[in-house]
Amino acid sequence: MLISQDVVRREILFVKDGPNPESSQLLFELALYGKNNCNIVILEGILNSKWYKNLFENLLDEFKGQIFAYYFDIPFKETLNRHQ
Repeated sequence: MLISQDVVRREILFVKDGPNPESSQLLFELALYGKNNCNIVILEGILNSKWYKNLFENLLDEFKGQIFAYYFDIPFKETLNRHQ
């Protein structure tokens, strides 16, 4: 199950990102649904570690540490190339 943070936040809830993100609870609930109904759950997006700390901690507890986080360190010039 792929959960896109931007889709949930911008297209479903119509809320802005920032401290105490309004989308956290729905992201959490969707991840729990995925845990109970799918083999793999992917939470995709640019999630500020300070703003989403509670979400990360709660997911870590729910998934019993079976979480993998990936960060892509791509130079800005390459980002521009990929978006052309």
